[in-house]
Amino acid sequence: MRILDAPDIVGSDQPRAVRDVATELLAAGALSRPELASRLGLSLASITRYATPLLRSGLAVERPDPEASAIGRPVNLIDLAVDDHRFAGCKITGGSAYAVLTDLRGTVIRSESTALPGHGVADVRARVAALIRSLGPAPLTAVGVTVGGRVDDGRVIVDAPFLGWHGVDFAAQLAAELETPVVVDNDVVALTSAARLFGAAGHPDDFAVITVGAGVGYGLVVGGRQVGAGRPGMDGGAHVTLDPAGPACERGHPGCASVWVSVPGMSTRAGELLGRPLAEGEFERLVVAGDVACTAVLADAARALARWLSLVADIAMVDAFLLSGEGAELFAPRIGEITREVRARAGGERAEAVITIDGSGFEGWARAAAVAAIRAALRGA
Repeated sequence: MRILDAPDIVGSDQPRAVRDVATELLAAGALSRPELASRLGLSLASITRYATPLLRSGLAVERPDPEASAIGRPVNLIDLAVDDHRFAGCKITGGSAYAVLTDLRGTVIRSESTALPGHGVADVRARVAALIRSLGPAPLTAVGVTVGGRVDDGRVIVDAPFLGWHGVDFAAQLAAELETPVVVDNDVVALTSAARLFGAAGHPDDFAVITVGAGVGYGLVVGGRQVGAGRPGMDGGAHVTLDPAGPACERGHPGCASVWVSVPGMSTRAGELLGRPLAEGEFERLVVAGDVACTAVLADAARALARWLSLVADIAMVDAFLLSGEGAELFAPRIGEITREVRARAGGERAEAVITIDGSGFEGWARAAAVAAIRAALRGA
């Protein structure tokens, strides 16, 4: 099987500083040379030297600043040629695949989804390849794929519980089928990385990401650096105890975050109150309809989530939180009470705690996968 090299749109012979300039433009958008120099801690001469290869290759473009004063020397802005590259991102769950087409800055152009035919690697690979092709005929610079589980070296899915996979080099297999470079990442790691890059949490340097969906996850950024990104799939706080008197998860952990906050956990508890198991998606529909039992379960989950965020605030010393994942919107009506409890539990020390809800759902997961491919293309690895 032919393994395609990692994408590199900057140029393999370029120094790290050139890639740093490209990454800064990716995150911030158009910047003047003085702004780039200030952000990167470089001299104006260095910025000119490191931006020149990007401009010559066409990866970056220069244009006049429309807001600059007409008096004095003209001010030019440098930006990436975001429309010259297309990327695809795909999030694979236990039952479906969700894909997006983006430009170089991760702006979603089109999204598609499909049910999986099963968990066989060949079947999933074929379905994902067809899904990505359905995004359009434009050639892709790279494809990013994310799963819930452990991933090694951007290629091998070491362990994916929702799929039952172990040691699958999915990047190589999908790249061979698509004839396009593919990178694979843990879903929460990729989501946290995208949030750090584009400031989705409203706080660029210190914040935590909590994901709620089929499972729960935790990501952390401190001092602008992502913590633990090299060790994905370490359960990400899913089994931290929130109430020792609570029900046990499938691993036997009493009252852990997975039981209290995940959508399946909430659905199971609601089913117990209603005297019947709930179908997939039924819990969410009943919450919207105002069902008493489901509303009570969500209220308990909101209190448990507040306890979890309080623990993170105290231990990681962060005040900003991004609540994401396909189940995040369930907590939107209760975000005020969750925020108040986080602040109260911290004894006033986290009085400035702010929780932002990312309601992009599965499209957000898929976009994060595309951003993983974009970052790989700029890093060249």
